[in-house]
Amino acid sequence: MTRGPRGIVGIVLAVGMLAACSAPPAPDAWLLTPLRHDNRLDGADSPWHTDVTFPMRLTSDTAGGLWGHSAGSWLHLDADGETLRRFNLLDGEAPLELRGIAALTPDVLVVSAPAADASGAVHEFDTATGSWRVLHRADGILGDLAVHDGAVYVVQFATGDGEFTVRRLQLDAPDVLVDATPPLPWPPAVGSTLHGTVAIDVAPDGAIHVATQTERIVVGVDGTILDRAPHDVTRPDVAVGPDGVAAWVTTAGGEVAPTHVTAGSPEARAVLAPTSCADSRVLVGRGVDGVPLALGCVAGLAWVGPATVVASLGGEGGAVLTRLDGPTG
Repeated sequence: MTRGPRGIVGIVLAVGMLAACSAPPAPDAWLLTPLRHDNRLDGADSPWHTDVTFPMRLTSDTAGGLWGHSAGSWLHLDADGETLRRFNLLDGEAPLELRGIAALTPDVLVVSAPAADASGAVHEFDTATGSWRVLHRADGILGDLAVHDGAVYVVQFATGDGEFTVRRLQLDAPDVLVDATPPLPWPPAVGSTLHGTVAIDVAPDGAIHVATQTERIVVGVDGTILDRAPHDVTRPDVAVGPDGVAAWVTTAGGEVAPTHVTAGSPEARAVLAPTSCADSRVLVGRGVDGVPLALGCVAGLAWVGPATVVASLGGEGGAVLTRLDGPTG
């Protein structure tokens, strides 16, 4: 794998282990580089280039870039890591309590959030025009969502029985939701809101990857559970790349792979220093297994290329989008 001088290249993760900068990396080390980007708001005159901002939920923009969202703030980076958009939406300009985001196109997103007349709804957000419209109103609470092959996959929580189901909404028939998985166990939430306790993504072959606080699960296109493994995390997350490799937030796995921070401001390096966060690993591989990498707190994951994933690492005191290139040998 060759790393270019610019852009988001290689396997990209926000990893919370600060390797010694004075020593060369080990041959099998994963190289970490915080992404420095322009964080000024749209229309502002003066650039504000930084590599420390705030924790963000992330999703691919379908064109090699990514979208990030946090509490009304939105960021769009292109495939070179350059800022395309950076704006804030005030109360009343967007649905409250966003529970999941995914991209239909670089400029059009789908969002899971309540609507005025429904506790759960799937919205379309045209970021170019700033317009919102409801695609589907559900009779229940919706959670995370993902997009695959002309359909939206969304978590729907059952009422009072400790289960959830991933359901599929065809964009050309948005009035109908059909089950894409069997009912799956939803343990009581620990240290997180309801919608933050389940995360999903869909692989190119249609396999649904499901992360809960207690399990990593892969479900086939026919609804059969293909693989599952236990773990224990407060804020689960999963993202699947275009070649089917998954990145899971987890505490599972064996000995962690070595890492080496190659760049970054002192502030970014401080964020990437070891933390006491319980969600201390990202597992990269196929199915529910892979190579564990030591992390701090992960707010979001997004693949932006065949071997390229971006993560947001840190807390409200500061978070970093960081590139990690896998070993070349």
